Amino acid sequence: MSEAAHRILVVEDQRLIAADIENTLKKLGYVVVGNVSSGEDAISTSDQVRPELVLMDVRLRGEMDGIQAAEIIRDRFNVPVVYLTAYADEETILRATKTTPFGYLVKPFNERELRATIEIAFYTHRMERTVADERAKRHAAEEFKILVDGVRDYAIVMLDGNGRVTTWNAGAERIKGYTAEEIVGRHFSAFYPREDVAAGKCERELEVAAREGRFEDEGWRVRKDRSRFWANVVITPLRTPEGALLGFANVTRDLTERRRAEENAQRFRLLVESVEDYAIFILDPSGQVTTWNAGAERIKGYEAEEIVGRHFSTFYPREDVAAGKCERELEMAAREGRFEDEGWRVRKDGSRFWANVVITPLRTPEGALLGFAKVTRDLTERRQADENLRALAAAERTASVEKSRVQEFQERFLAILGHDLRQPLAAIDIRVALLRRRSKDPEFIEDLDGLRASSRRMSRMIEQILDFTRSRLGGGLELAFAPIDLREALIAIVGELRAAHPSATIQLQCPELRGAWDRDRLEQVFSNLIANALFYSDPAATVTVTAGADPLRVWVEVHNEGPPIPQELQSVLFNPFRRGERESRSPVGLGLGLYISKEVVLGHGGHIEIRSTAAEGTTFRVVLPRQAVGNPGDWGGEP
Repeated sequence: MSEAAHRILVVEDQRLIAADIENTLKKLGYVVVGNVSSGEDAISTSDQVRPELVLMDVRLRGEMDGIQAAEIIRDRFNVPVVYLTAYADEETILRATKTTPFGYLVKPFNERELRATIEIAFYTHRMERTVADERAKRHAAEEFKILVDGVRDYAIVMLDGNGRVTTWNAGAERIKGYTAEEIVGRHFSAFYPREDVAAGKCERELEVAAREGRFEDEGWRVRKDRSRFWANVVITPLRTPEGALLGFANVTRDLTERRRAEENAQRFRLLVESVEDYAIFILDPSGQVTTWNAGAERIKGYEAEEIVGRHFSTFYPREDVAAGKCERELEMAAREGRFEDEGWRVRKDGSRFWANVVITPLRTPEGALLGFAKVTRDLTERRQADENLRALAAAERTASVEKSRVQEFQERFLAILGHDLRQPLAAIDIRVALLRRRSKDPEFIEDLDGLRASSRRMSRMIEQILDFTRSRLGGGLELAFAPIDLREALIAIVGELRAAHPSATIQLQCPELRGAWDRDRLEQVFSNLIANALFYSDPAATVTVTAGADPLRVWVEVHNEGPPIPQELQSVLFNPFRRGERESRSPVGLGLGLYISKEVVLGHGGHIEIRSTAAEGTTFRVVLPRQAVGNPGDWGGEP
């Protein structure tokens, strides 16, 4: 009955013949699904009932004959056709042959002929379909092989049931490094790290794939050179129609770059989220906040849940929002590729802070705008510091101007004072000298000598004032260098001071000291230093003056015993208008002697030092180059 179950459509325009054929077919065990008389009906019925075979009369009434209808049915529905014909003229046979029919029956035909032709047609059609299917399968297999072999982004490998490689494509060679000759026949565990192989991972993957129909994993795999790559692996079992396991398809993708990008993105995200000194967040193209970091929360006061989804104009003063500043910033960033600004921004609590803002557009590789990255720094403290510095600078400029005015007034006043006092003192000296020559009274002469000493002391003070003024207003003291022997100058100074202080003891130890210096100025220096030593030492003590030299320089030390100079005064002792706060027998001076002495020594290119302790006493040390600043002149001889 399985063979008799074939379904047949009868197309015959002679009713009696059609009925006879239908009855015969039923008698033979076939199923007649239709009995029509025109080509048009044959086509529509075939579309509706899909017969397995059509018995087609060649000559039909109407515009379409059986040959035309058979050709359409064959092409459209792939149904075999057997022609029924009472004529066998060459033209009809030629036309029928072109439609590749599955048989001919010449009317009248008997039952046996009908059955034989129908079975042959069924068998022929079945064989043709089988051949076509096999051909299609071979073609599909060839195309699939070409496709697989050409794929370079995927390693597509076939494994046998034990996991050994049986096929190898170009993608597998590119990703894993093996050629087909090197890897076919080897176990796919060659692609796994040793620790995974030892742990039985390969066997488990095949087991899961066979049991569940699919296995997928991401993890480290190994290339031929033993370098590792991050892979996505899908293993699928291959089975026969009966379910027997033939092997496995193994598809591998190299995701190393994607994993690296994801890790970098993750590290960057963690970095951004942990930064607290900068507010770093993302805006969508319309300016809505989409991300929020710890710095943004600290600077602006909002938690992520409070601000994500809101427009970034929330951070701007109302007047800036009303003026359209937010929209302009995004527009400029999108157009120029970057926007930067400094200005006031607003925290959650309404307080304002001075911010530096940088907005950068984020785009796809094709240039489509994804949104904006916004980085904000709180510069409030820096701005306040800048304002404080500007205010301080302005105050210092004002104070400097005022100080300059006061100093200028003081120095000009001293210059005038020193100049105007010299003339009356000179007149006093002249008259004292005249009176001394005329007088014979010892007491009167003694009084005149005291007056003369006071006058000379006043004269020295005036000279110091003038030197100080010239130093401040004229750019330094005037010096006249000439070759001298400093020993001769020191002998003369010590002699004068011994005469002026007959009860004092002054010791001089000095070799010949030849060089190019200003003798008058150096006499002023050493006279002042030795006189100070006398004034600040005990009358019974000894003041020593010691000198020495080497080929390039000379030095002179003036030493006295007595109370040391306080440490806090030593650093300012050479400043103008400063005096040592020690007990002495000297009259009160202006405090310019040491200042001028230092200026003279510096003018010679030398320096002056002080050492003062309770154990060693006080020593002033003057060091001078053999040839001081300026032209020493032609003094000859070896210094």
